[in-house]
Amino acid sequence: MFEYHWRTRPVRSFVTSMRLALRPQRLWQHVDIHDRPPVKALVGLAAASILLTVFVALGSSTVVMWATSRPFVQTPTGQWAPGPLQISDLWRTMLEMLATILEITPAILSWCGSSFLALIVFRQSMRLCKVRTGHVVRVWAYAVPLPMTCLSVAVVVWAGVGWAVASWAPRHELTHHLLRCVYLASPIVIPVGFAAFVIWSIWCGYRHYIGMRHAFWVALAAQVMAVLLTATVLLAINELSRAWGAL
Repeated sequence: MFEYHWRTRPVRSFVTSMRLALRPQRLWQHVDIHDRPPVKALVGLAAASILLTVFVALGSSTVVMWATSRPFVQTPTGQWAPGPLQISDLWRTMLEMLATILEITPAILSWCGSSFLALIVFRQSMRLCKVRTGHVVRVWAYAVPLPMTCLSVAVVVWAGVGWAVASWAPRHELTHHLLRCVYLASPIVIPVGFAAFVIWSIWCGYRHYIGMRHAFWVALAAQVMAVLLTATVLLAINELSRAWGAL
């Protein structure tokens, strides 16, 4: 696990921890509650996960926007097809997507921080289970920031589908429309599926690792509070930006 081997094997332990985060039921059944969590290493794991997610999202979104922004040209047979890729447009596209990612980053940071604060709210339950803040940090790190790196893989798939939609020949009309439906539905399906996975992961951690009663409702309530807190922060940022623009 990364929290124990981040000095000697940072890459290998990070990949191992990411694989464990995808199997929370098995992970939390093999982690001892009496093992003192290294909080600094867990915070570093969370920070590395968020940074990697942002970079992968930037790269994949740049590729898909670069591929789909190609102008259509008419072929010798009279059909319209996407034109060749222009390397000169890649840098401009990356700068545009970087601005978009920077706008999304506050939402990611707010949601991660709100998820942790929401879990800390249950102080009475933590005292009953004799749980310290470090145990909550461990569950949070493996249930919230680390799976976001795995979510970036879904973003890469989304980028690949977008590439296929832009490049598919017109003679494959049915497949083209099917890929287009998948591409358009993914911005809704991916966040909903990820939220469900986070709730399940927190539930497994609180049930098998911490041993807290009503673990599912704790996980669900924490995520509801996290979403509300994130929405509040984003609204506040939006209002501040409007006020700054008015000045």
